[in-house]
Amino acid sequence: MSFFGELKRRNVTRVAALYLVAAWVILQVAELLFDALRVPPEWLRFLIAILIIGFPLVLVFSWIYEMTPEGIKREKDIRVEDSITAHTGTRINYAIVILLVIAIIYWLLVTRPFSSDAPRIEPAPTAPAGQELQEESLPDASPDEAPVEDMDEAPGDSEPAIEEAPPEVDEQEPDTVDDPQPVTATPPPERTPAQQG
Repeated sequence: MSFFGELKRRNVTRVAALYLVAAWVILQVAELLFDALRVPPEWLRFLIAILIIGFPLVLVFSWIYEMTPEGIKREKDIRVEDSITAHTGTRINYAIVILLVIAIIYWLLVTRPFSSDAPRIEPAPTAPAGQELQEESLPDASPDEAPVEDMDEAPGDSEPAIEEAPPEVDEQEPDTVDDPQPVTATPPPERTPAQQG
């Protein structure tokens, strides 16, 4: 019998699959519990190290020993016709399926990748190649337009200072980013002395 056939007969491949699925479920539950209990992250790393070290040990154990109705026995001490590796393999398959169902339920309930409540991330707008996005520029306030405060009043007077609002500026926004014309502000019309009176 070939080496891989012997691995299959002794259920080493099934034990490896069972161990990997069980280790994943253990890590997911541990991560959830460690976060809730505020356990330091070093403990999770320690658990991962134990699971990694345990993997080859379990494979060697499943190669050397076999589960029997009388308990665990060395594989070489069991006659081939008395071996129940087929029955043990079926039990391992059931355990793998049960752990996979638990893993899928955990994935659906805890991580919720298909949740409609999840925020959608929209990509940032980009300009076509060779062009830059135009930034909307606000007109700079000149010193003449700055708010004027009454310097004669002492701080703490009962009347608050009234600030003048800057004049409204009519801005035109470009329809698209590809518009080559810059955004300009139109100054307010000047008043004549007849209009002021």
